[in-house]
Amino acid sequence: MSGEWHGSRVRAARAYWAGRLPYPCHVCGHPVYPWQPWHVGHLVPRKLGGPVDDPDNLAPAHAGCNLSLGARIVPTATTPTGYPPPSRRW
Repeated sequence: MSGEWHGSRVRAARAYWAGRLPYPCHVCGHPVYPWQPWHVGHLVPRKLGGPVDDPDNLAPAHAGCNLSLGARIVPTATTPTGYPPPSRRW
């Protein structure tokens, strides 16, 4: 899908991930807890051609981690083990 990343798309992604927290931050690998400030981040940034709202391109991140990441891609090897990959289709 193409388009802007706001409104109902953001709400749907946040609702999906809110029910799965704590989950590893896709940037630092530490757990993101529901009471912490957090974002739904793009694994492949939109600026680098990543899909806007493809569930397979979205994951939770600490707000500070996501804001500091910018348009860089982080290897997923930083994700701690023990977390089964969820189905990201909602």
